[in-house]
Amino acid sequence: GPHFSHSPHGAMSNVQQSTSEDETSHKRPRLNSQEPKDGAAAFQIPTLKDLKCIQEAYAKCQAVHIPNVSVTSNDTPLAWKHIAPMFESLEEADSKSWCMENFKPTTTMTPSEFLSADYNGYGSFVIQHDTTVFHDTLQHLPIATLHKHWKHEACVWWFFGVNTSNEDLSGRPEHTDSVSHDGTWHYQLSGSKTWHLRPTELLLETCPQATSTFVQVQQGDVILLNTRLWWHRTTIPPQSTPSVSYARDVYLNPSPKEAPADMKNVDGLYAANTVEANTILFTENELPNVELPHSAATNEANCKVVVLEDGSCALVSSRLIHAGEFFCVAEEQSDSDGAEDECSEEEGN
Repeated sequence: GPHFSHSPHGAMSNVQQSTSEDETSHKRPRLNSQEPKDGAAAFQIPTLKDLKCIQEAYAKCQAVHIPNVSVTSNDTPLAWKHIAPMFESLEEADSKSWCMENFKPTTTMTPSEFLSADYNGYGSFVIQHDTTVFHDTLQHLPIATLHKHWKHEACVWWFFGVNTSNEDLSGRPEHTDSVSHDGTWHYQLSGSKTWHLRPTELLLETCPQATSTFVQVQQGDVILLNTRLWWHRTTIPPQSTPSVSYARDVYLNPSPKEAPADMKNVDGLYAANTVEANTILFTENELPNVELPHSAATNEANCKVVVLEDGSCALVSSRLIHAGEFFCVAEEQSDSDGAEDECSEEEGN
């Protein structure tokens, strides 16, 4: 399915919305990762010397840091200066995935111009449809796979940041990702980056000792993270070299029935707090232009559109919705009772 990302900003108590147009105007929250409460020791995700016990360590709290990972031997490894020509060679299906995470130039700037490292900012793109570039890229990555028994999605995410200022540069605001895979590992190709992490309520059910923390990765480091269970954001410290990393999504216990995903950044609505079943999330008058994802899987759908006594429509939770979970309507609802179509017609008036 699509790769959703969202940030914890919004006006409603149970609903939060992320919009790509407005996210850069929000003040980035600061995490008290260096100030543990009641004098307790600061929580740290496991740090490994090698990849031997990575799956066992990851299972504890769904995050692990591996500094200075040994590089797979190849004659022409990728460097940050190769990213611009790589992007220029992409087919349109992949080049249109380009996204400026935190910088909107007042003048027209092409991705290739930004990737020349002459401008401060943070951008990303994903290689997945252009199979020629994808397979060629895999051949030149310092590390292409992290574990021989894991299934990797057939895509590579790229993150390119430049910060020659005197203060940290922030990427997207704090968010989680609505994804089906078990985690994503990021390899720091050049420069450094700081990850700011905060556990979701769902993660605390299995890892109650987790608290807000941070991890600084240097060139050659890997961080493996369940981005569905950890709120996360990144900052790029001042540095003369671009901070460049690539990432791959993995299934730790893959099933042969899993279909390939079309990965991209999509904004949406999610629960800011845990919501009980049969709760009115919002009415059409409160948020009339919302467009929600649909799912054919009944276990994924968590809300439904209903018509109220006054003839207006409302979105109601159909089951318990955990904090951070995206709102999703069952596909068959519009076919069975027409409630969503009726609401859509009213909104167009």
